[in-house]
Amino acid sequence: MRKNIAVATVLFFGLLCAASAHATTFNVSLDGYCNTFALTISSWEIYGTRSGCGYTVIDGGAVANVAGKAYYLTNDSNDLAEQFSWYFTKPKKKAGKWYLYESTGSGFSLINSGTYTQTSPDMEPNTTSDKDVTASRN
Repeated sequence: MRKNIAVATVLFFGLLCAASAHATTFNVSLDGYCNTFALTISSWEIYGTRSGCGYTVIDGGAVANVAGKAYYLTNDSNDLAEQFSWYFTKPKKKAGKWYLYESTGSGFSLINSGTYTQTSPDMEPNTTSDKDVTASRN
């Protein structure tokens, strides 16, 4: 029994390390807004932060398939009163589209969308605006 547990543990951590070895970064800035994302995609999971507007929040999500199209889906919250769900299309030529949905617990709605530019850790984000997309909804 102990041998089986030991083998299972070794296999589990071996697979975990193998998945981590293939992790890629997904760093983007939303065009026209101060919002930036520093995310890691590892197999099916996504984790990292959203910042660039004077605060940093933790993001987490998954690679999702919606209506036959692959998206990077991540969620976060600014003030714990609402949940933000971000859908990113896979980048083409270092750019793509994003969609922001908001849930307040009683509903779920699209509140904004636009384009993003992919950045790298040694590049300054493309933030030419001080507008925060999560604060500019109405």
